[in-house]
Amino acid sequence: MGLKVAKKKIGDKHYATDPLRLNPAKTKFLLVGVSSFSIDSALPGVLNDIAHLKRTLLSSVVGMPEENVIALINPPSDLILENIRVLVNEADLETIVIYFSGTSTVNNDKVFELACSPATQQKNGYDLLPITAVDEALGDTTANVVVFLDCCHSQAAFINLYLENFFIMTAASVDQVTYEQMIDGEQRGVFTHYLVKALAEGVENGKEWLNLSDLYLRVRELLANATEENVTEPKMMTTNMVSFLEIARNSIRTEKPERPKLHRISAFQLKNLVAEDELGKVLTQMMEAAKENNDLLNTIVTLKNQLTDYENKKILNLFFEQEGIVIKSRLTQSILSSIDFCKHGGLLDE
Repeated sequence: MGLKVAKKKIGDKHYATDPLRLNPAKTKFLLVGVSSFSIDSALPGVLNDIAHLKRTLLSSVVGMPEENVIALINPPSDLILENIRVLVNEADLETIVIYFSGTSTVNNDKVFELACSPATQQKNGYDLLPITAVDEALGDTTANVVVFLDCCHSQAAFINLYLENFFIMTAASVDQVTYEQMIDGEQRGVFTHYLVKALAEGVENGKEWLNLSDLYLRVRELLANATEENVTEPKMMTTNMVSFLEIARNSIRTEKPERPKLHRISAFQLKNLVAEDELGKVLTQMMEAAKENNDLLNTIVTLKNQLTDYENKKILNLFFEQEGIVIKSRLTQSILSSIDFCKHGGLLDE
């Protein structure tokens, strides 16, 4: 599969800093749950996941109007795509959030696929929705797109999303399988359980609002300390600083720490290092300068981890076709976006 042509000119790019905070009236959540994808399949926890997440979204923590939270239970793939296209065509939407709970696979071309419910169920009669079709349905939307995937191998979805402004958090790495487990007396997906917990209970970080990066770091922490069996490792990827989009009120109220400015580093110097392909050096310098700034540090640490993962896989020749080129390009653009974000916010000199 070749590289996809860029959808927008550079001059058309906008950043998630405008709006910085999720506007419930201009946001739509599409919650998709597939508990039955063939005649002999059953994932009862999916329905519980959807119910708990929707309840949290409608609470004062997020404050979504009920009509802006759409739940699809056991839909066929064409109905999912139809709903996405409807959202894309809503002119006033600033943010589209897509959540999927169910099972998934990776085909022989290494394309991630969601298992949907076929119109006529039969044994081994799967309706598979490739992530490439989701990307096509989203098209050239200028809205911020946020994706949560609670399913097996879900990190594999990263490579086939080519959106200008998006954030994706997955329950598992490429080689991990997710399992439903008994939690508080009912079947649940472990990832969604802790996603809802982080949203509802907040994070002790001194902030009034939680952005997507805060949410990811808290979910990762909760899963790392979870007592359930077969716990997977969440992954995330972002473009154009969408990870800074504030999505929920922080239920933990503590004094907000003062944000120090970065010192002795200019955006111009850092961009020169990016041009010289010294991405590791750029991130190391930014981490040192931003060690007192939790917001910025969280994003830089995430980019640093993604760069390390890329370099390790490159050494081991684990990339498929153009995958390495796409990931490297995204990392570079995310680092440049983070530099611009800091410059525009007064954290960096010109």
